[in-house]
Amino acid sequence: MCALLWYGLFSLLMAFQQSAEMVILFRLLVGIGLGVELVTIDTYLWEWVPSHLRSRAFAFSFFVHFLSVLAVALMSWWLVPQTLLNLEGWRWLAQQGRHQQAH
Repeated sequence: MCALLWYGLFSLLMAFQQSAEMVILFRLLVGIGLGVELVTIDTYLWEWVPSHLRSRAFAFSFFVHFLSVLAVALMSWWLVPQTLLNLEGWRWLAQQGRHQQAH
């Protein structure tokens, strides 16, 4: 939960940055939370899922992960030229891109 909170907080804060340096700093901080999440997800699957279902659980987890790549590609096609809630579309896309990496 702490990694998810870290990841979500710094992702949100990054959307409001105005300089490249601050975007880079917040991407670094988001990446730390994302790295912790990725390791934690696999660990929980290994520990909590019964051994006879484990391969299916990992397959489903990776399926969702790779399917989200397509979702972000489609969102980028639509979002980049948009401005929503006073934020440029690329900022919304940056938030979703990091979110899909977590799954």
